[in-house]
Amino acid sequence: MLVSIIVTTYNIELFVREAVESALESDAEEVVVVDDGSTDGTVSILREIAASDQRVRVLQQKNRGSSSARNAGAREARGKYILFLDGDDRLIPGAILKLSCTLDATHSAVCSYGQWRAINENGELMPPNMKLTSHYNGFVLKHILKKGFLIPGCVLMRRDAFFSAGGFDESIEFAEDWEFFCRLSLEGDFVAIPDCSFAYRLRKNSKSSASNKDRVVNLLATIEGMFANPKLQEHFSIGELTRLKKESRACALLGLSTRDFWEGHLDQSLIFALRAAKEYPPLLPRVIGRLGFNVWLLYIGRKQQLSVAR
Repeated sequence: MLVSIIVTTYNIELFVREAVESALESDAEEVVVVDDGSTDGTVSILREIAASDQRVRVLQQKNRGSSSARNAGAREARGKYILFLDGDDRLIPGAILKLSCTLDATHSAVCSYGQWRAINENGELMPPNMKLTSHYNGFVLKHILKKGFLIPGCVLMRRDAFFSAGGFDESIEFAEDWEFFCRLSLEGDFVAIPDCSFAYRLRKNSKSSASNKDRVVNLLATIEGMFANPKLQEHFSIGELTRLKKESRACALLGLSTRDFWEGHLDQSLIFALRAAKEYPPLLPRVIGRLGFNVWLLYIGRKQQLSVAR
């Protein structure tokens, strides 16, 4: 068996069918769904899907968080390669074939990854500042430390490399995937494909949309934990790590700024953007560009509203 897609779910009955079907349409040999203690209709939908397709296996556990569910799915997976898909996101058709062929051809790589675009709760594409286009190849630790450019749903990894890296840290409450990919990058090379492979759904009631206070505290705590890894000193000097941590914190705050912008919290979005520039002044041109683009999008949106009103 070559590829196992691990889908994790928790109270997402509105989106879970679309997520699992996108995994099945990707021609994966196995889809392992781990439900993390849902109390809505999610499990009933999963059982219905599993009854109609033998590739689907449904596992249930008490609510322990997404990291626990992902680790449980990886232990059960039989594939040589694995990909983690949250139950409200979706894969792009053909993504698994492209990612697996790339990984097959790059023996030094522990994973291959594609590009992603954000979608809203209705499945509509978000504007361009809610997407990721990164083409970092080889030893990418420095780039990951700076800005955590990966989301699990766009990454196909070798199962043995996942376990060598230690899996997801179940004690981390926010941005656990960022911390994991830092450790995975220490195991070998990453290789990018130019194609969009994954759609990430922005939902206002998701974990990543927690209160601003919780988001900031937990996110910065994760960054502190990442940089406390003693293995980093094998690749960077203390001075380099100090600078990288400042840049990492600033990029994280700018990411929160963008998220708040799309959730309609414009004042808080501006505060986070300015805080990012203060945290790491070399980021100022990027902050200005992001704010300018946001203003342009607001203008376009306002113009469209006036046009409809007429």
